[in-house]
Amino acid sequence: LGDIELVDVIDKISEIKGIERIRLSSVEPNLIDDEFMKRIAANKKVCDHFHLSLQSGSNAVLKRMNRKYTTSEYKEKVLLIRKYMPNAGLTTDIIVGFPGETDEEFEETFNYVKEIAFSRIHIFKYSKRRGTPAAQMKDQIHGLVKSERSDRLMELGDKLANNFHETFLQNHLSVLFEENDKKDKNIYEGYTSNYIRSRVSSSCDIIGDIKDIVIEKSNSEYLEGYLL
Repeated sequence: LGDIELVDVIDKISEIKGIERIRLSSVEPNLIDDEFMKRIAANKKVCDHFHLSLQSGSNAVLKRMNRKYTTSEYKEKVLLIRKYMPNAGLTTDIIVGFPGETDEEFEETFNYVKEIAFSRIHIFKYSKRRGTPAAQMKDQIHGLVKSERSDRLMELGDKLANNFHETFLQNHLSVLFEENDKKDKNIYEGYTSNYIRSRVSSSCDIIGDIKDIVIEKSNSEYLEGYLL
């Protein structure tokens, strides 16, 4: 069992009849290497979407968090993903206001997020958890500062998402439809392989179906198009 790797499991799952899409959830950056990406990219059932938790774009903060990678190592993984899957969605988690985070360290994170150009970021304000080393650290960040930093990152995240979505205007994308719009039952919503929420109008029930659509409109939240 020790010789079985994640990509081996993925390949076996892809052989199961009826499974058309395999989407990875959080992946540790150290799993990403050339061999992994070659095999993942060759497997047509694997979605071109990766969630790589970053937490911070400051090496000093990452060290205080006891994370086992640096920003340069993380960027290497991102470049590998985009080498093999150029249109991959890349999502991440960011924590703002970790104890001791200075204005300069936050700016490092802000600029790093902009440089990587994530397709979507999930932002969390640090909160104390009893019994954790961070809860005992000095220089706990004031709530107003955390809120201000969170707001700035959310605004940047919306811009990055919008930029990513706009690159697919007039393109054909494959969408797995999962639900109706709550207000209009003729509007169906689902996700592209690279994890962009998409909407189309259909007089037929297409929930559970994978359909090709043409993208006509985009915003930071979703794509809109029509069925082929």
